[in-house]
Amino acid sequence: MAFFNRLWTFFSGDTKQLHKQADALKIGILGAANICNMALINPASKLSNILIYGIAARNRPKAEAFARKHHIPKVYDNYDELLADPDITMIYNPLPNGLHYQWTMKALRSGKHVLCEKPLSNNANEAREMVEEARKQNRLLVEAFHYRYHPMCNETLRNILSNKDQIGSIQNISAVLTVTSSFFKRDDIRFQYSLGGGTQMDLGCYVVSSCRFIVNTYNNRNDDNEGPFEIQKAEALRVSPTNPQIDHGMRSDLILDGIKCNIYCEFTNNWSITKQQITIECEHAIITVGYF
Repeated sequence: MAFFNRLWTFFSGDTKQLHKQADALKIGILGAANICNMALINPASKLSNILIYGIAARNRPKAEAFARKHHIPKVYDNYDELLADPDITMIYNPLPNGLHYQWTMKALRSGKHVLCEKPLSNNANEAREMVEEARKQNRLLVEAFHYRYHPMCNETLRNILSNKDQIGSIQNISAVLTVTSSFFKRDDIRFQYSLGGGTQMDLGCYVVSSCRFIVNTYNNRNDDNEGPFEIQKAEALRVSPTNPQIDHGMRSDLILDGIKCNIYCEFTNNWSITKQQITIECEHAIITVGYF
C-alpha cells in the first residue's frame, strides 16, 4: 500500500500550499522533473516554514506551466538567473545524474545550500569535489535519500542495531530493489548513458547507500569516518537492447568494513510489483526491512 501511495503522489498534479511564515526557507528548483512533486513539493506543502519560491527549466514556458500547477510564485529564464537570486537560500537539484555535478557546484559557489537528488554524482571523484566545495563554502550538501530521515531507519533500525548483545555480529546483508521498466519511456533519462543512466545508478545507489548506513550504524561510524569498501564482484545481468553501456540488472558482492553485502537491482521487463527489501542476517537474529 505504501508503494501505491507513493506512486499516486508521484503522478498526481495540483499541490496546494499552506499559508507560509514570513521567514520561511525559500527553495529554488533546477528543472521541472517529475520527481519534484513526490520528493519536495508535496512534503513542503504541509510545512509552513518551507516555501518553494522559484523554478527554472530548460525553457521558460515549461517552467511557467510547472509553476502554475504547483503554485510556485517566481519563474526564471534559466538556471543561472535562479542561482543569482539572493532571496533563495537553498537549491533542489533534480536534474539528470550527469548534470548533478555541474549545477551543484555552481549552486554552492553561489552561496546556496543544496539538496541534490540521488545519486550525488556520476563518479567518486566528482562526489569528493562536491563535498570539498560545500565545506569550502560552508554550505550544506545533502543527497536526497529520504530513508535516512525516516523514523523507520533513523530511530527503529538504529535502536535494533545498537542492541549488539541481543542480535550478535552481522553475518551478511542482502539488499534488493526492482522496479518495472514499463513505468518509463524508452528514451527516459534512466536509459541514457551520457546522462548517468542505468540500473546501478538509478536503483543501485539506494541499496548501496542502505547497506553503508546499516554497517556504519552497527560499527558506530558516520559518513565522514567510514571503514574500508571492497567490491568482490559486480555483474550486469541484462543490458539495454539499444545500448550495451546501460545495465538493466546488476548483482554485486561487497565487503563494507568487514561485513559481507549482496546487492541486486533490476528494471524488470514486466508489470511485476516493485520489490524493496533488506535482510540483515545476524548471529542471533534476522532483521528484515521493507520499502526503504
